Amino acid sequence: MENEKGLICTIDAAHGAIFTRSIKQWDSTGKKMSRKERIRVTGLIEKYYREFYNPTVVLIDDY
Repeated sequence: MENEKGLICTIDAAHGAIFTRSIKQWDSTGKKMSRKERIRVTGLIEKYYREFYNPTVVLIDDY
């Protein structure tokens, strides 16, 4: 969640992998993300996942 916007993306928690292509749009509005916004959001998800769940998280640009 960010402000009033929600996001659904694919994460393999067992292997600490975030599938970046699954980060496409805001679930609550259906609004597609710009490339710049997608990069920003991906960075935030990686930061928080690394900090709270798995320090060896990897980004996978394949889906």
